[in-house]
Amino acid sequence: VKDISGFLETQSVWLNFNLARLRALTDYLQYQTRLERLVGGSLNDLATEPTSGPSSDPTKIQGESEIKKPRTNQDSEGESDHE
Repeated sequence: VKDISGFLETQSVWLNFNLARLRALTDYLQYQTRLERLVGGSLNDLATEPTSGPSSDPTKIQGESEIKKPRTNQDSEGESDHE
């Protein structure tokens, strides 16, 4: 009987750990999505842009082509924020 109760306890601990891990992953992905909405693009794209060095066109700001125009109230009409 003790072997079964030990097994069930171990399984319970393992399941609770995995539940906590998945909840943490869900929280992380939700906050990442919020940040991407705020910056207007993928955080991965921002991380891979070069941060220093000369541009081939000195009149162009580095990464300028990647900048997206900010959303206006007209752009978001009809959309609802589901959180």
